[in-house]
Amino acid sequence: MAGKAEGIAAFARRMTAMRLARLGLQLDRAQRDLSPETVHDLRVAARRLQYTLDCFRSLLAGRKFRRLRKRAKAVLAAGGAVRDRDIALEIAARVGLAPTSELVEALRRQREAAAGSLRILLERRRYRRFSGKWTRRLGLPTWNAGENERH
Repeated sequence: MAGKAEGIAAFARRMTAMRLARLGLQLDRAQRDLSPETVHDLRVAARRLQYTLDCFRSLLAGRKFRRLRKRAKAVLAAGGAVRDRDIALEIAARVGLAPTSELVEALRRQREAAAGSLRILLERRRYRRFSGKWTRRLGLPTWNAGENERH
């Protein structure tokens, strides 16, 4: 039975490393570009890492794993404010609101403010070289973000 438990723990660590590498890739991308697609991909990567950490909570216990989850949660929240406006702008366009309408202009201003907040978060030192730092801190296997992962 110990062999299976060790196998599951190794699997949990590999999954965490994979999700962490993907989030690191998306963080790097978002630091250069905050397009709607980039923000969406960033949030997906953060959410998947969070789910992985939640799923394997008993195997990945400890302060460092909790801190990593907190970092992913902050990215998810900051990106959510931007993404909500992106979706609202898409809906406004779909229903035929003029790009110069008061509502659309207000949504654009709100999106820019939210994107500014996200940009400030991403510029913090703790989000630079995020994946590599956390991989080393947690003693996880290194993982190439494009390797063996379906999006």
